[in-house]
Amino acid sequence: MDIKNQFSYRAGTTPLQKELVRDISWFIILRWHAALGIMIIPWLANSILGLHIQLNIFIFLGIIVLIINTCYLYYVRLLKNRHLTDMVYFYRIADLQSNLDIIILTILIHYSGGIESPLAFYYVFHVIISAIITPKRLCYIHATFASLLFSSLVLLEYLGIIPHVSISGLLPFKLHDKGAYIFGGLFFFVSTLYITSYLATTISSRLKASYIELQNADREKTQFTLKITHELRSPLGAVHSLVRVIIDGYTGELPQKVRELLERVEKRISFLLNMVNKLLYLFAAGKIKLEEATDIDINLFLDRIIKSYESRIKEAQIKLTLEKGKRLPLLRAREEDMELIFSNLIDNAVKYTPEKGEIFIKTMNLPDNNKRLKVLVRDSGVGIKKEDMENIFKEFFRTGDAKEIAKEGTGLGLSIVKKIVEQYGGNIYVESEYGKGTTFNLELR
Repeated sequence: MDIKNQFSYRAGTTPLQKELVRDISWFIILRWHAALGIMIIPWLANSILGLHIQLNIFIFLGIIVLIINTCYLYYVRLLKNRHLTDMVYFYRIADLQSNLDIIILTILIHYSGGIESPLAFYYVFHVIISAIITPKRLCYIHATFASLLFSSLVLLEYLGIIPHVSISGLLPFKLHDKGAYIFGGLFFFVSTLYITSYLATTISSRLKASYIELQNADREKTQFTLKITHELRSPLGAVHSLVRVIIDGYTGELPQKVRELLERVEKRISFLLNMVNKLLYLFAAGKIKLEEATDIDINLFLDRIIKSYESRIKEAQIKLTLEKGKRLPLLRAREEDMELIFSNLIDNAVKYTPEKGEIFIKTMNLPDNNKRLKVLVRDSGVGIKKEDMENIFKEFFRTGDAKEIAKEGTGLGLSIVKKIVEQYGGNIYVESEYGKGTTFNLELR
């Protein structure tokens, strides 16, 4: 699994904070490739271009980068469980990564020709990355730090205080002892770094500001929709109750045709009321009250959920199997949330599995020693087409087959399930083969 997908978020984490964590994890992924490049490219340069680069130095530095990157990865994983809502810890590790990378790059430049080395251009990349993942002030600090290190290296080589490492075959002439070239080159180098810092931080700031504006607009839209939806629920509930009273005969006997019309009305109102309730839950999914959570035995809980579907399962002659894992950790969650998750998944499995089909549910421990468990819900139903897989958790989305099998549906169930699972720091993903069935995999803690 991609490193970037291994991070989960606590309630209250803002989208920009999540983006910072993703950027840092992307930076870590990029560094794995850089470490391999440090060890492989010099060997290729020696073999193909006939250069004379000190391979042992580059291999040693590549190994150092791998070790440091492993420490970064461990530290970030540690932080995401302890201090995720306090971004100062992540800014610190982003700052540390940038500074150490600049130091290692300077060492690489020294052993690949100093001012003659083409690796000096990589300082620009570091400044751009710094502008993406750190505050504006830190980006300028990193640009200053890179300027000081490179300038010091070049001047110390020029003055003969440290030896110049020349790469035979790289250039037909020497530049490290040419004063005019060195001072002119340093001027353009330093000015390039600061101009890059200014442009990158300006663009990054504008993008972040636009992102915040979009988030605010989306929040206002959500609040408006939530208000309208909430206002609709009470009158719809009242109308539904009154229609039900008339159908049940409390106001007197009804002609058969009138009863049929009222039953159709009641069915439509029930559908609308169900949609309104799902919309309310969907918009409130980011406000789960974790203080109301209790310890849940997932095996006993699934037994209770499955029992409520017994009549439908028997009617469709479906074989349902629940394979219970042993010594599972208790799930800390609200029963209301877990019931919504598993009711949606099991309801879909029953709804889209043909007569005499099979549904298999399994609970198990995840082998990561982190008190996490996995629940698998598999059916032998219609399955999901490949082109529909990426949309399956989107709001209001229903596949063409789902619409044919069940005419009425909101397309909100799975989007609600995904939001709730993520609020609890879990993960859900789907596997499916069209025409053979679908498997939903939930990882919960």
